[in-house]
Amino acid sequence: MNYFFQLADLFLNNFPSPEEFSSETPNSKILINEQSNIGFTFKKNYSGDMANPPKTGPSAGKIPKSKPKKGLFDIQINSGHLTDGLISHRECFEMIIKRDLIKPALSIWKGKNPNNLTDNQNDNNILTILSLLMFEQEINWGGEPWQSGSNFNPRINSPYFCRPRDMIMGYILQAKELGIDNVKWWLKISGNGTPTFTPPRDVMEQILIKERVKKNKEKLRWNYEFYPDEYKSFFIFLQNDQEAPAIMTSFTYDEKKTVFKFRELAKKYPDNPYYIES
Repeated sequence: MNYFFQLADLFLNNFPSPEEFSSETPNSKILINEQSNIGFTFKKNYSGDMANPPKTGPSAGKIPKSKPKKGLFDIQINSGHLTDGLISHRECFEMIIKRDLIKPALSIWKGKNPNNLTDNQNDNNILTILSLLMFEQEINWGGEPWQSGSNFNPRINSPYFCRPRDMIMGYILQAKELGIDNVKWWLKISGNGTPTFTPPRDVMEQILIKERVKKNKEKLRWNYEFYPDEYKSFFIFLQNDQEAPAIMTSFTYDEKKTVFKFRELAKKYPDNPYYIES
């Protein structure tokens, strides 16, 4: 039984009703590990960061036409007693590497329940938080109307090819191999707590100069295609793993495709207030 699909059912069964979603009542919290106070909080009424439009670029201040409900299902991970409530990707990666939890982390990525992987409570807490960080990627990133686009958008009829949570697992493997400070790259505006495929401006320009010559083009915008192969290999390694289905695909769990459950639920809620139909 895949743990991510169990989390998805828990999410769907507890998502605020349309009335509660739009009300001013506090955001509701779901506990996964009551002893350690680990879980997630629904960011209702588009109050989470995922609901915000881009601040820069050609789409600044706008929600894409294909994403009318962007941020609808956003959540905040609560790390409980482990890090006083909130945790960054970097903190999680450091804990996994320090406690030599790479193999259990791969098991989490595949969809194993953290409670079945260790008897150590601290390790269990770390792996539970990792599972929630990966679950958040699956919910908020991809090709659905409530998601932001990902470099690992799942293929609806190829559930094992890639999955949004590959971003986290690939960066953990990269951090283990290269060292946490050598991850390519850390997002400076996040306090170096979140990894990004976009390099610093000087590095980006060096790469784009080579690509412009190679493609004989005067202008090129940065995208994942130009992410260096030696770093991209940590993510390619995860492709086509038959034990790791993406959630928002044709994969059938409990006699129904989970993505259909999310689509049906999303229809009941208003569009993102930044979305303007044209």
